[in-house]
Amino acid sequence: LKTGSTDKAGFCISATAERDGMHLIAVIMGAETRDERNNAARMLLDFGFANYALYEDVAKQLESIPVLYGKSDNVVLCSTGFSKLVSKGERGRVEAYYDIPVHLVAPLKKGDIVGKITYKIEDRVIGESNICVDEDVPKITFAELYWRLLKIIFTGAR
Repeated sequence: LKTGSTDKAGFCISATAERDGMHLIAVIMGAETRDERNNAARMLLDFGFANYALYEDVAKQLESIPVLYGKSDNVVLCSTGFSKLVSKGERGRVEAYYDIPVHLVAPLKKGDIVGKITYKIEDRVIGESNICVDEDVPKITFAELYWRLLKIIFTGAR
């Protein structure tokens, strides 16, 4: 429990606490004594930790999908991450729904948003995060396409 400042009359306190990656802040106003303020802040923080949890889906690499007209045939996607405060009973019931296109069209720049992840508890949407391209994919030129086709014809290799 970390406590902050009080006002001139000594009736206010702010307190913060962190547990399991979740940070809570309590502000108590109007308590007559320091002990009352500290006890009220502690009770409020304990209530928060007892009844709420942080749902997190960290940023990560996802699947690779095809790219049309690109110097690369595929590109790796990544998620931007998501966190939301939910009641403890709901934390395990969060489901992620991915909206990813079948293919993309070059040119693509690292960080381009190409899809989204929707987070739901039953039918209630609690938030969304983006799906991005994890690398640049320039558009293939006619000359590069021509040489690629010749290589496939004569060697069978891509």
